[in-house]
Amino acid sequence: MNTNTLLIRVGLFVYGLALLVYGMGGYLSFRASSKVYFLNLVEVPDLFRPIPSLMLWNNHLPSLIHVVAFSFFTLAVINATLSMVVYIPLLWAGINIFFEMGQHSIIKGLVSYFQGSHLLPGFIVNHSLRGTFDWIDIVYSLVGAGIAILLFMLVGYPVENTEKRLAS
Repeated sequence: MNTNTLLIRVGLFVYGLALLVYGMGGYLSFRASSKVYFLNLVEVPDLFRPIPSLMLWNNHLPSLIHVVAFSFFTLAVINATLSMVVYIPLLWAGINIFFEMGQHSIIKGLVSYFQGSHLLPGFIVNHSLRGTFDWIDIVYSLVGAGIAILLFMLVGYPVENTEKRLAS
């Protein structure tokens, strides 16, 4: 691995981590801890509620941040082909959409029906029953995939030797 490739991969990892920290700050500032699964696992005081703004924060930005950050993490650690550079962000968007659909009222009804049967893991039950479905989160997930793909092309993500380097 040459120095340029290493710098790009380290940069992707660092930017992915920064995005997740930014997203956690938004959750701490704007979301009720009873509605966020990972915040509900520990007692989080509402200390951060007074923070007026985290720049572009809104209720849907976590969906975008999740897709971009985890696409960065994934492509920071694997040797990807050109098609993988496109499919990995779409895969993360698909995962987001899958979990978002799990919060839909129809799915909530099914989850609540099977809640006590031990057929579903607790985190699935908690995520489905405590979350709020929103179509805009699905749109933000897809926009996040588009942004990640565009950034990989602009940066010139180093693809496997079998394919040409992006943005060359």
